[in-house]
Amino acid sequence: MNSIIIPETHTVANSVITPITTSTITGVIGIEKKNENKKKCSVCKIKLGLTGGINCRCGELFCASHIAGDCHGCSFNYHTFAQSTLSKQLIISDLISTGRLEKL
Repeated sequence: MNSIIIPETHTVANSVITPITTSTITGVIGIEKKNENKKKCSVCKIKLGLTGGINCRCGELFCASHIAGDCHGCSFNYHTFAQSTLSKQLIISDLISTGRLEKL
C-alpha cells in the first residue's frame, strides 16, 4: 500500500518553517515538463527543432513554409505600419532640414 508522506511544519518564534520539497524547488526555479517546451508551427503543428521557427508580427510562431502572411491569414496590418513609419521618418527629416532638430 502506497502512503503519502506529508512534511511536518515547525513553528519558531511566531513564524512557520516548512521543509523544502521537490515540488517547491521546481516551482521556484521554473522547471517545466519537457513536452510543454516544444515549439510547433501554428498552422501545420510540425516541430520546429533547433531553429525555433519564425515569429510573425501577429504574434504567432511559424515554420519557413507558413511564414508568408497570405499562408497563415496574418492579422498584422503591414500597410498601416509602413505608413506610420514613413510619416515619422518624414517628420524627423523635415525637422532636421529646417534646423529645428540637430543631427546626432
